[in-house]
Amino acid sequence: MNNTQDYVFSRNKNDKLYLKGDWNSLYLNIDDPWNMKEFPSGLPNVLNEFFSDDFDYFELGCGLGYHMKRVYDVAKPCTTSRVDISEVCIERATEKYPQFNFFVSSVTDRKILSIGTFDCIALVGTLWYVMYDLDRIFDNVRRMLKPSGVFAINQTFLLDQEYGNDVFEGLHGFLALLSKNRFFSTSKIISNRIFHEGKFVMDTAILLEVIHE
Repeated sequence: MNNTQDYVFSRNKNDKLYLKGDWNSLYLNIDDPWNMKEFPSGLPNVLNEFFSDDFDYFELGCGLGYHMKRVYDVAKPCTTSRVDISEVCIERATEKYPQFNFFVSSVTDRKILSIGTFDCIALVGTLWYVMYDLDRIFDNVRRMLKPSGVFAINQTFLLDQEYGNDVFEGLHGFLALLSKNRFFSTSKIISNRIFHEGKFVMDTAILLEVIHE
């Protein structure tokens, strides 16, 4: 296998996609999954405009750290921490960026609450792989955000989605789902149609604020 998607998804006997999630093998065999070195994420600029003072940044699903490095260079958070489920991924990311804090954990695990609290927590490029556990993730993020903190979601939405259509379909479906969640309210949405990895996608950055009871 030499294609990123070979490690991420597979098809059952009815030709329906299901999540395979062989993350350690992915990072052992693919140099740059999802071509993140070249991915033109809009989130760093959004965060640079949003935060006028120092802020602590925590990224969920950090991969090899390329996106994190762009956030650091553009938005200049005072501290940066990252978590990913793959031990191999974190080993490689730590070698590339030893100045940053990396942790191995699932973003759905309550254990990540012990890492600390942050001004900004970002779910980056990971939505498809955790879409069936969003309530647990949202609750974890809510507990880890400082009182005036912001939850950022940066995701490319496919124009021909094949997986998770029972949860939401496309960007509009996800925004409709967000409008019904009990943890956050949407404060800003930036979305651009881009060409990435041979197809057109909607690169979208969403900022959410905690709904205080």
